[in-house]
Amino acid sequence: MAEGADRLQSRMLLAYESSCGFFDPTLPHGGPNPNSSRKRRAAFVKSELTRIAREVADNDAIDIFDQMEANFERGMGDVMRLSGDVDLAWKQIGTGFRKWILRYIGDCPGQNKNDIHTNRLNKVIF
Repeated sequence: MAEGADRLQSRMLLAYESSCGFFDPTLPHGGPNPNSSRKRRAAFVKSELTRIAREVADNDAIDIFDQMEANFERGMGDVMRLSGDVDLAWKQIGTGFRKWILRYIGDCPGQNKNDIHTNRLNKVIF
């Protein structure tokens, strides 16, 4: 699974760097793009982030990446601890990848039209 996660990460980074990635430091977490020209996609991203927020509300242990970011902003370092429970650790990783996909590469053509990164994530993580 680790090889699949590495490949997923490298493909997502390649998409981000190929000029379709989005990051705005003035937005919470840097994204997603509020001015997306794809209105249906923007509605999907909002509903998906809301769904993820509900999952996190039910089990905040799966949202370690945003917690790490908040700790870093507070000057507490960038220490991140995955759960010792392998199943929960993969859920934590999957939640982080999902948020990253939606926030930063949701407008990339492959993700926007075919959900290639989300589908790849589902094959690797689940």
